[in-house]
Amino acid sequence: MSYIYFIKKDIFFLKKYLFELYLESFNYKILKLKNYNLNINILKIKLIINLKLNENFKRNSFFYKIK
Repeated sequence: MSYIYFIKKDIFFLKKYLFELYLESFNYKILKLKNYNLNINILKIKLIINLKLNENFKRNSFFYKIK
């Protein structure tokens, strides 16, 4: 039963991470046309969010614990 919980949790975080990557690529295309400083600040914030998501995904990952 607990294995199913970990697998569902891994899939959830993976979907969330992929969605963030999609948003980042989409926003990068839009922000490329705008002010450079704004672009840099938003990309820094998104990088921090992605790092935290990746950390959370690895920390809570069932497959990561096996290795």
